[in-house]
Amino acid sequence: MTENSYNTPCGCIHYFVNIIDKQKITLVFLPGLTADHRLFEKQTEYFEKKQNVFVWDAPSHALSRPFTNNYSLSDMAEWLYEILVKEEIYNPIIIGQSMGGISGSNVYGIISG
Repeated sequence: MTENSYNTPCGCIHYFVNIIDKQKITLVFLPGLTADHRLFEKQTEYFEKKQNVFVWDAPSHALSRPFTNNYSLSDMAEWLYEILVKEEIYNPIIIGQSMGGISGSNVYGIISG
């Protein structure tokens, strides 16, 4: 997995990505509140050689700190969408735990219009 980052007005979001084939789906793992990319460590290890994989440290979590706390879940969804576009991930399957599930459902709304 390759570590990358995305700058926002509130701070820098760190994420990890492994793209095998841009035409295939990408498993997008979104950890919940107080968790970070390590929550999905076993899943990313298993899938990274078989499937496109993405996981982030959500704003204010782990490597995505420091981060100002004046943002909303909608902001997180917009930033996630912008990161997916930056990485040319157009066929995501969102897998979210707790807050990650809420962020994922919000980004799905952005993608589907």
